[in-house]
Amino acid sequence: MGKLAATNTKNQAVRSFARKLVEERTQAEKELAEIFARKGMRPESTLARNFQSSLNHLARLKGRAFDQAFKEQVIEDQQTSIRLFQEQAEHGADPDLKAFAEKHLPQLRAQLALAERLDARTGDAQTDRESDGGTVNNVLRSLGTTPGGNIPR
Repeated sequence: MGKLAATNTKNQAVRSFARKLVEERTQAEKELAEIFARKGMRPESTLARNFQSSLNHLARLKGRAFDQAFKEQVIEDQQTSIRLFQEQAEHGADPDLKAFAEKHLPQLRAQLALAERLDARTGDAQTDRESDGGTVNNVLRSLGTTPGGNIPR
């Protein structure tokens, strides 16, 4: 989804958020792949049907329509991810997967907060800083993360 934003939006705030989302999720996926490899587990190789349907829908949209649908989808996905990671962090049987979930929960919450604040109504280069006096880094700091993506434990 984040990669679609590079071509389907002119909104700089959406584009910046999507870029950050791609970077953070790519890093988390690498960490998870390492855990899976150590344990001889295979990650799911196909996208879930609902997620693929969402991607297909977003791919057809441009401009403000894309921005709003992207924002809504990211919020929904983040809420689902937070529930799943919270469940794993609290009740997971595998210590490595449990630690992974605990480590990434703050990042998921920060991403959700940013998505909720994202101004998807404008088609110009309005940024989060211009729209409400905050910055992505300030939101991350307020949620207990640092701009480099490091999550304090």
